[in-house]
Amino acid sequence: MEPFDLPILFWILTGSFLVGLSKGGVLGVSNITVAVFALIFPPKMSVGLVLMLLMIGDWAAFYFFRRHAVWKYLLPIIPWTIVGVLSGWLLLDRLDEEIVGRLIGFCLLILVSLHIARSYFLKISGITDLLPHTWWFIGITGLLAGFTSTVANSAAPVMMLFFLAVALPKMEFMGTGAWFFLFLNLFKFPFLWSIEVVTPEVLWFGLKIIPVVLAGAVMGRFILAHIPQKGFELFALAITVLASLQLVL
Repeated sequence: MEPFDLPILFWILTGSFLVGLSKGGVLGVSNITVAVFALIFPPKMSVGLVLMLLMIGDWAAFYFFRRHAVWKYLLPIIPWTIVGVLSGWLLLDRLDEEIVGRLIGFCLLILVSLHIARSYFLKISGITDLLPHTWWFIGITGLLAGFTSTVANSAAPVMMLFFLAVALPKMEFMGTGAWFFLFLNLFKFPFLWSIEVVTPEVLWFGLKIIPVVLAGAVMGRFILAHIPQKGFELFALAITVLASLQLVL
C-alpha cells in the first residue's frame, strides 16, 4: 500500500479514531468511517480495511465490557448470524451494492417502526409485548446483521435496534455487543480472506493503525460513563434511523 496524501491520511486517522470511539460507547460514529473509506478506496479494499479497524476496536470493547454480556439474548441470535455471514460471502461479488443498501435500509426502517409502536403501545396499556423475543424477530435480526456485516461492515444499526428492543441497560448493551461483534468479525474473517477482501496488505495497515483505534476506544469509554441511560437510548435510536435513511436515500 503506497504512502497516502495528507488529506487522505487525515481521513484515515480520523476514521480509525471514530471506529474506536464507537466501540468505546459513542454509538454509530463508525458509520462515518464506512462511508469515507468507501469513497477513498476500491469497494473490496474498503470493506477489508474497515474490518481491520473494527476487529481492533472489538478487542478493546471486549476488554472494557466483557463482564456485562446478557447471554440469553446473545446465544439464540448466533446461528442466524452465521447463516447471514455465509449468504453475504456467497453473494458478495454478485450484488448490486445500491439495491442491497436500499433493501437493508427499508428492513431497518420497518423494524424501527415496530420498535417505536411497541414502546408507545406499552406506555399506554402496560401489556407485555413479546415481539423482540419471538424467534422470527431474532432470526431477521441475526440474518440482517450477518449479511450486512459481510457485504458492507454495517451490522451496527441492526444490533443497536435489537438491543434497544429488548431494553438492555447501557453497560449490558455494550457488553452483549462486544461479545457479538468480536465473534462475528472473527468468524467472517477467513471467508473474506478467501475472496481477497482481506489481504496481507490490509493486515499490515491494521497493525499500523492500532494505537489510533485504541485511543478512540479509551475516549469513548470515558464519554459513555457520563451519558445517562435515557440519553443513551435516544441517541442509539436516532443513529439507527439516520443510518437506515442513508441506506434508502
